[in-house]
Amino acid sequence: MFHFSRRVSYDLTMTVQELLHPFLAQQDQPNGPAASDQDLIDLEAALAVQLPNDVRELYRQADGLTLTWYLDLLPLTRSLELARAMTAYEVPGPWGLVPLFDHGASNPVCVATRAPLTRFLVRVPHDDVKHHAHLDVVSLLQELLNAPNLGDDLDELPSPFATPERTAAHTETARALIAQADRLDKNSRRDALRFAFTLLGVQGVDVIASFLDDADDDVRGSARARLGELAAHTEDAAVALVHANDERDVFARECVRILNAAGMTATFERKPWGPVVRVDPGPFGLNLDAFWSGRSQPDFSERLTARVRELQVLKSKRTSS
Repeated sequence: MFHFSRRVSYDLTMTVQELLHPFLAQQDQPNGPAASDQDLIDLEAALAVQLPNDVRELYRQADGLTLTWYLDLLPLTRSLELARAMTAYEVPGPWGLVPLFDHGASNPVCVATRAPLTRFLVRVPHDDVKHHAHLDVVSLLQELLNAPNLGDDLDELPSPFATPERTAAHTETARALIAQADRLDKNSRRDALRFAFTLLGVQGVDVIASFLDDADDDVRGSARARLGELAAHTEDAAVALVHANDERDVFARECVRILNAAGMTATFERKPWGPVVRVDPGPFGLNLDAFWSGRSQPDFSERLTARVRELQVLKSKRTSS
């Protein structure tokens, strides 16, 4: 754990070299050789990417470095090794993600090397969804140095995405991600839209709300979660959520009506997290999200009842065994 001897205001006008100097000065062991331009070219060729200038400058100062006890700059050889091992997790993927920092437990922080996310830092957990970690290398180093203490985790640093306001550049990036989303595979589309929702602030409520009716239940969940964050800052977000919840209630009650009309026993319950349809015998709760996108289809009633009968048979077999 490093402790800097005095509090200094490090701002974004400083260079990577200036921001990195306090970390280099605090090393217990002499710093290893910096990466050469050829080393950087070799990595870029191996991964078919072009590193942002701030990342290139970072490696020209140190090819691997301990920043805090929980965050290390990966040596280029380890970055390449990890990137190749993570192909199953869509790295580099559509944004050319390159592992940059080791956050422990196989949860690297990657830098995006392709538009519209170029320079953004993205956390890629091995057991969870990707999410933004920081704006770029420069702002991350600034926050590490300006934090009252280094904390116990990257999540304890002030997040540039914590406030409801967004810059014009954020909004432009978000809209570019949304425009790109439908050309991507399912998981990358989910990532793109989740990133976009994060980059949209109070002025983007209408855009986020338009995805509450998306065919993908993960996208709908991300939109609801983001609107929930913004609801404390703008009435528009709160209204959009109320409207969406009302629609889900209506849908749940219609599912109950259809099932009861088919001779089954279904009841509606309103829980804090939303409507629940309970089916008996079982009992089991109906996964409303699984049926939501097909609710306007002419054969919806038949498909709903057929699936619920299948679930009842499966539930009965499990109970009897």
